[in-house]
Amino acid sequence: MYRALIVDDELAARETLQCLIQWDRIGFEQPVCANNGLQALELYKQNRFDVVFTDIEMPLMDGLELIEQIRALCPKQKVVVISCHESFEYARCAMRLGVDDYLIKDLMNADELYVHMVNIKSELEAQSDYLNIEKKYDINDIVERLLVEDDTITPQERAMAEELMGLNKKEAIAALSVIVDSYEKMKAKLRQEANTWYQSMASFKAELQLNSLASVEIKEGEYLLIFQAGDSFSMLNFINYSIQYANYIRSLANKLGILSVSIGISNFSSKLSDIPVMYEQAFQACGMRVVAGLNKSLMYHGIGKQHRTFDKTALDRSVRQVKELLFNADLRCLKLVQRLYATDMIDGFMELNYYNYLNSRLYGVAFDYIDQNEISYSTLFQNNLLDIEEIAALETAIQMADCFCKIFQILIEQRKGSIRNDGSLTQRAKHVIEENYDKGITLGDIANTLHVHKGYLCRVFKEETGENLMQYVINFKIEKAKEMLFTTSLKLYEISEKLGFASPQYFSSVFKRQTNLTPNEYKKQNS
Repeated sequence: MYRALIVDDELAARETLQCLIQWDRIGFEQPVCANNGLQALELYKQNRFDVVFTDIEMPLMDGLELIEQIRALCPKQKVVVISCHESFEYARCAMRLGVDDYLIKDLMNADELYVHMVNIKSELEAQSDYLNIEKKYDINDIVERLLVEDDTITPQERAMAEELMGLNKKEAIAALSVIVDSYEKMKAKLRQEANTWYQSMASFKAELQLNSLASVEIKEGEYLLIFQAGDSFSMLNFINYSIQYANYIRSLANKLGILSVSIGISNFSSKLSDIPVMYEQAFQACGMRVVAGLNKSLMYHGIGKQHRTFDKTALDRSVRQVKELLFNADLRCLKLVQRLYATDMIDGFMELNYYNYLNSRLYGVAFDYIDQNEISYSTLFQNNLLDIEEIAALETAIQMADCFCKIFQILIEQRKGSIRNDGSLTQRAKHVIEENYDKGITLGDIANTLHVHKGYLCRVFKEETGENLMQYVINFKIEKAKEMLFTTSLKLYEISEKLGFASPQYFSSVFKRQTNLTPNEYKKQNS
């Protein structure tokens, strides 16, 4: 995956650029952000970035000075200026520094940015030195292809992998499934510290590669590691060593500020072809965190054969009791839910099937309640109260029990009129903007108020209105400015301040881009 750095002192501009396109679809990681040139330079010195997007006017170090510093470190670095300034002088200075493009941020849409990024990606791929790093076959690539049963792996590649892993010397290998606990929640919680979070994750990924025979990123926050398990084939020695290794991996995460990591450990093998099986074993072992709790090392050995079944008839009977209590607005249904998720009732891998089945049954109970009580589905979904993806992402039995207890408690309160339908997500977003346009409101502020993810909010708003959300905010402010020009005696700097613009100059610049007239010209022409 390629990496991008966004540098802009305006939070709204950074967030808009982050959400304007789906970066992963064009082969880029989610961009890292900096709010001034000095911060960006420090990030650049510590990380590899394939392209840098930078504004020009920023505190501490402006964009032009940043480009000079970057050019001194890496003359071939791709740099794109994204600015609100259309001044020829700015553009000339930037071009003199060898920037790859100069874009006007307020005039750019998703399609234009997508085209620019595809072109940049093509140029990166065309660079031979980049190809030498990213395209060559290596041990990580071979392991990743083994996982998907890629039949194009050559005998030479297999031999190379066996040699690097010591399998030709009768060494044994094993797999770790490493999962950063509550990854999405941590990312959302630290949205204001996104730079630190993404930097920590990038550093953790690099440490995993340095401290394993092979490392594959399964998805964000989830990794497969292959490590050497020794040559004694003693189960006791293997258990001791693998637990020590897992603890070492966890210590690497802790040093980077990643405080909770669950690790599953597979059985060992001396065959390269067993890597897919070892991955499944490690992943299943890690799945046992649903019972054991988070931030633990869990071994597949000793639990792999416990494929027991549970009594669905008895469980269905208990679920019916939950439903009856819920429909009678009886809070005792919450205690029964907690008891159904008690971990001492079950053991072995059976828990995974049990909890999946219990989740689906209680999910159905909630929907039956919604249907029979004519509750608006949209109200619940907008508040992530009954989102199947949210429920599926829960990691422990305690989290599952708490989730359904919260849902049922809200449903009971709703019966008393404590929850009401506030309209569509787009309507609610517009209402938030109307109430807060004068406070310098950002995309993050709107999403936080509505309790939804920024990306989801942007997508829904664009689908329903055909307009970019932050562009709507700008349009709304300009319409308010037009009203103030004719209905008040406020000066331009006062209007700028009331509308939450950073400065009167920036307000006038945005106004002119929207209307092709300065505020004074507009007032004179329409008076």
